[in-house]
Amino acid sequence: MRKKKKSGTRVLITFLIILIIVSGAYLAWKIVNDKKEAGVESFNEEAQEQGQVVEENKVKIYSGKDTPKRLKEVKLDQEIRSVFHSDQYFGMILVNKEKSGNELRVYNRSGELIFSKEFTGEYKHGKIDGDEVILYEGRRCSIYKINGILKFEGRMSADIEEIFRAVGVNRYYVMSSNELKVVYLTK
Repeated sequence: MRKKKKSGTRVLITFLIILIIVSGAYLAWKIVNDKKEAGVESFNEEAQEQGQVVEENKVKIYSGKDTPKRLKEVKLDQEIRSVFHSDQYFGMILVNKEKSGNELRVYNRSGELIFSKEFTGEYKHGKIDGDEVILYEGRRCSIYKINGILKFEGRMSADIEEIFRAVGVNRYYVMSSNELKVVYLTK
């Protein structure tokens, strides 16, 4: 009986090591593919004809490969703290000078406002993962659905370096400086 237990333990440890390696490889791939330089951003290969240029107080939407034509200009009355995007949306964290706090704005590729939310606290990092907008800074994290509904607001056990959805309901990979773990969000 003891030999079977040791053998089962070895299989479990081997499985966990493989899971960690695969998760780490996926995380590395996700981080590399999420990092893009500021300026003109194309959303996906099918939409290479459309891009956005972020300036100090506006976002310009362009269309066309050889000679881009400006389709729309979104003027902003607040300072841009952070810009992020996905294949379908782009978002910004803005400094709300009139009120204390910040504002989250999410637009579709055409520059139409999807939602806007004011929030308190400092978030320098934002990302769009599927139909969710994830804001994080240090240990703090807020997750909004793409329709603007706040799904989660709270603190993690360590400073967040990267966060993205995992397979399953309310599961996320959270990477800190010394670990990668799966977090289950609860109310």
